[in-house]
Amino acid sequence: MAHANMNQDLKVFGGYSILYAERNLDPRSRYYFMNPYHQRITIQRAELLAVSKALENIIDDLYGKYSSNKKYAINTESSYVIGCLTRWYKQWEINGYINAKGNPVLNQRLIRSILTKLNVINAVYEKRGWRKLYFNKISIESRNFASNKSNTLARNGAIWAITKFDN
Repeated sequence: MAHANMNQDLKVFGGYSILYAERNLDPRSRYYFMNPYHQRITIQRAELLAVSKALENIIDDLYGKYSSNKKYAINTESSYVIGCLTRWYKQWEINGYINAKGNPVLNQRLIRSILTKLNVINAVYEKRGWRKLYFNKISIESRNFASNKSNTLARNGAIWAITKFDN
């Protein structure tokens, strides 16, 4: 889940969150803030950062001390994230990460990093006889406890960034 806020000086602050499990909240569920002085803040970037962090956690789980047998799926409201990571990247790789309008793809470093993590996870899944990591599109209208909690966490990340960086 991603969230961005703008203060009265038109500075943008952002946050994103990762939520594990729908019923029993996993202690890894938390929010992250986006530092406005170190990165460009957009909703799309926050959504990609949330997926990137979730994939890092999945890799840690797969290769960690206990080498978990959990199979994960990514639930997101973001058509942008799903498009980037399941369809559009194929053409971007052919075109040198130039989009259909002839412009460089935004967030391409982050997208490439995410695709590398995704390939690592999918290689493990394939060895285990599992299908690839699944991206599930959640509609905003079908929000449930989990998506509402995730949105609250993401908003908290943006609010925390405002209190830390807005002087």
